Amino acid sequence: MLFTVDFYKKYNPEASERRLVHIGRIATAVVVILGIAWIPIMRGMGQVLYAYLQDVQSLLAPGIAAVFFLGVFWQGATAMGGLAGLTVGFVLGMIRLFSRIFETSFDPNGVYYHWMIATNWLHYCIFLFLLCLLTIVVVSQFTPKPRPEQLQNLTYGSGTPEQRAETRASWNHWDVIHTCIIVGFIAAFYAYFW
Repeated sequence: MLFTVDFYKKYNPEASERRLVHIGRIATAVVVILGIAWIPIMRGMGQVLYAYLQDVQSLLAPGIAAVFFLGVFWQGATAMGGLAGLTVGFVLGMIRLFSRIFETSFDPNGVYYHWMIATNWLHYCIFLFLLCLLTIVVVSQFTPKPRPEQLQNLTYGSGTPEQRAETRASWNHWDVIHTCIIVGFIAAFYAYFW
């Protein structure tokens, strides 16, 4: 459904419902086949599904998080900077993923093995996030900046005083108290299981 409506129909607006259903079935079959083909790769990375999912997510999330963070909090971020950050994050994430799958092919005493394979996934995730941030900032310095009206109400601090007042009126002290309690529980769990 996602592929059919968001991608196929966008480029083929005249497609009939019958055609859309047919394309949706083909897309579903392709995803199922790719999922089945991916199983041996998953098995090669470890026996625990949760650990595998966390490892793969740590390779995809840093680029997305960096783009989101700078896109919201820095008005100087550009579309090309965001695309470059996503690209760097994805490419380096996939390089690590496939390096880990074929890790027996690399010298365990080598620099590449040490940095790309043996590094803890959380440390690699932090490194990748910082590199994506740096990429976005550097590329944004050399690409055309968006006009202020394009950023209106999209970035932090770009809203009008009326919009900020409306946002402030939408929450009260109980929301702050509940948020602090939830954040406290999360911090306690992290501290306990660290």
